[in-house]
Amino acid sequence: MVGSSAVHQDKRTEPQGTEQESGQATEVTESPLVSVSSELSEGSFPERSGKKTPLEKIQELDSIEVEVTLTDYVIDVTLNGVHPEKGPLSANVHCKKSMSGTMMIVESSGAQGGGGPLAYDIAMELATERGLSLAADRGRVSDEAYEVWKYYQANRPDVDMVELSVGDWYHGHRAEGPEFDAMQEDRATWPARDHPIWSLWSGFQKEPEIINALQKMGSIDIRDRRGES
Repeated sequence: MVGSSAVHQDKRTEPQGTEQESGQATEVTESPLVSVSSELSEGSFPERSGKKTPLEKIQELDSIEVEVTLTDYVIDVTLNGVHPEKGPLSANVHCKKSMSGTMMIVESSGAQGGGGPLAYDIAMELATERGLSLAADRGRVSDEAYEVWKYYQANRPDVDMVELSVGDWYHGHRAEGPEFDAMQEDRATWPARDHPIWSLWSGFQKEPEIINALQKMGSIDIRDRRGES
């Protein structure tokens, strides 16, 4: 049977910790926190209906500075900027390479003032440059985090979804229930491709248009420590 037994073979230790959000410590239980999801309703991501693209969002900022740390197993993105109307914005996204070596998993994140989606896009572009995909935590995804990944699935034509092997699928409670228990090796028994679970069973890739723009602006510092002992 394809389903719970197959998905659970990729279990790993879950991250624990605290993260500062809106002045209060918030337990890090999985990738993106509430603040990132709330930014979706404010139009921080471009939609098919013609809202501003990430590049247009960058161009309207008074200032933006991005620091990136790369190791063989980690992508860490920290962003700070100022919007002419909304004021300061900031975000951090911490990603770790999966055991299978096929994706960078968002283990923790936090954002204020509208910087979250942009930080996610940058992390995605960095993962893509490695030939990998960006993906949600493999075991725990909150309601708010789920909305972020579903938004990528349904509303980002500039982002590519990459099918993952069954062993790399998300294996948490959102993939439990009769419709998943009934899955067999025959793909005809799997959920339709527009089912939201595919936002967690897929990785996401993106061309480096934002990184290229930030480099031209002199607004990104990439500390590449890959290969260091």
